[in-house]
Amino acid sequence: MKNPYVPESRASLAIISRDAPEAVKSGLREHIENIIETIPLVGVYKAISNHPDIAMLPVGYKKLVVAPSVYEYYKDKLEPFDFVVIKGAGEPGYKYPANIKYNAAILGNRVICSQDHLDEIAETELRSGDLQILNVRQGYSKCSLAIIGEAQGITSDVGLAASLREIGYDILLIEHGHIRLPGLNYGFIGGSMGLLSERELLIAGSLTHHPSWGIINEFLGKYNIKPIQLSQEQVIDIGTILTF
Repeated sequence: MKNPYVPESRASLAIISRDAPEAVKSGLREHIENIIETIPLVGVYKAISNHPDIAMLPVGYKKLVVAPSVYEYYKDKLEPFDFVVIKGAGEPGYKYPANIKYNAAILGNRVICSQDHLDEIAETELRSGDLQILNVRQGYSKCSLAIIGEAQGITSDVGLAASLREIGYDILLIEHGHIRLPGLNYGFIGGSMGLLSERELLIAGSLTHHPSWGIINEFLGKYNIKPIQLSQEQVIDIGTILTF
């Protein structure tokens, strides 16, 4: 299955947190025609209640498994664009790890997640696409991992980086923190990004404020990926910019 986090062509639709700063939304509109804002999940804490990577999981090309309480909203929004929207088995809970049912990253033919907490329907859909489950300790797998290609990513999680490097992925390890997440002490790099195309990376804010910006920029250059910084503010974790 082609990685749904890596668009085959330039994306024309994005799902973004309703809580994203207006400057980020405005920047995104310059690159993507159709933007769908999230609605909050009632059962999780406010800081992440509008994060796409908490409410839904891409399981194929224009195919999503979505938390039951917000299923109708996304079905109505996405079906006009020929999406397949599937109702998940369970609702994300308030505390970790109950809130990570739909928080999984995909690299190559592997789904990186905390398998015991992955939504059952999402897992079935992913396995039907011939993907293998890679069980890792970092439950916020998608939040923690910025996917920049089929086999490349960026994270500040030492254990996650080690696990992925061990099986052949090229993972850049950056300094922890320095990413805003209002209501919490810090956010994650994966939650602040999304690929616009195979060679363009959307960033919710400006990573020039991050102490690891130099090595991040060098890493992106290694794969000929252009960073598109959507505002001049410090980068913010908005639960991934999902692009299609």
